[in-house]
Amino acid sequence: MLNSSVVNHAVGASLELCINTVIPSLFCFMVLTAFVSSSKLGSWLCIPMLPLCRLLCIPVNCGSIMLLSLIGGYPSGAKALADAWKQKVISDSVLRRMILFVVCPAPSFVVITLGSYYFHNQSVGWLLYVSQVLSVLFIAFITSFSAPVQNKQYLSKSMFRHNGSTYSHAIVEAVTFSSSALLNMCGYIILFGVITSLVAQFHLSEEILAVISAILEICSACEKLTALTVPCKMCLLSF
Repeated sequence: MLNSSVVNHAVGASLELCINTVIPSLFCFMVLTAFVSSSKLGSWLCIPMLPLCRLLCIPVNCGSIMLLSLIGGYPSGAKALADAWKQKVISDSVLRRMILFVVCPAPSFVVITLGSYYFHNQSVGWLLYVSQVLSVLFIAFITSFSAPVQNKQYLSKSMFRHNGSTYSHAIVEAVTFSSSALLNMCGYIILFGVITSLVAQFHLSEEILAVISAILEICSACEKLTALTVPCKMCLLSF
């Protein structure tokens, strides 16, 4: 096979990235957020999110989805949003709007993996995570101007409307979803790791390779970007 040694090395490096970095930093948080969103606990999380939901013109029953997307990261928030839409808890217009800002990275990945592991400074990880949260809230605020105002009667009725699973079923669903999602993520990491390695055979600079990698897949891109010595690296990594 052409470039078989390059492919083999890329697959091995990508698997190592998945095993040592991606899975440990994401799995537990994904299980937790998926369990909460699938069970009745998600309804109770709407209560502390009430002021923010009203400020951003988000239906209150979506408050837990917003919170879980910030804590559990992608794709936990997107999955919770899709579940709510399938249960007809939210409308198509709410789905189309919220999918723009329930894509925040998990703090476990940004703080632990990027901050502690790559930058050897947890404060850097928190700075990156806060910047991501602010960008998510900014998008939510900007899109709120075109969102319909929810009346109070609808909000009070929808807050505790829940068609979710029992706790025992919810934990099974959470583990199944998290395992499947991580397996898919690792598959993409391996695929794009191989593509990036093949592109590297054209003797491109490390900076260009890092940018190409970032366009294709974010986990391996973070590893490459943190190894570079370039100006405004934090801004580039956040972008």
